[in-house]
Amino acid sequence: QLSVISYQLSVISYQLSVISYQLSVISYQLSVISYQLSGVSYQLSGVSYQESGDYFYLFSPVHNS
Repeated sequence: QLSVISYQLSVISYQLSVISYQLSVISYQLSVISYQLSGVSYQLSGVSYQESGDYFYLFSPVHNS
């Protein structure tokens, strides 16, 4: 009887370890996605910075004179 209970507990612990492994993989994928999104937002901010620089250059009084 005890051996059956210990076997069931070992199966449950194995399933829990598999679930925790899958959760760690999911959290890793989410961190990779957030890293890629931060890179995209960095590129977008760089583009907007270049556009604001061009706008400032076109409408600057030094350039017009």
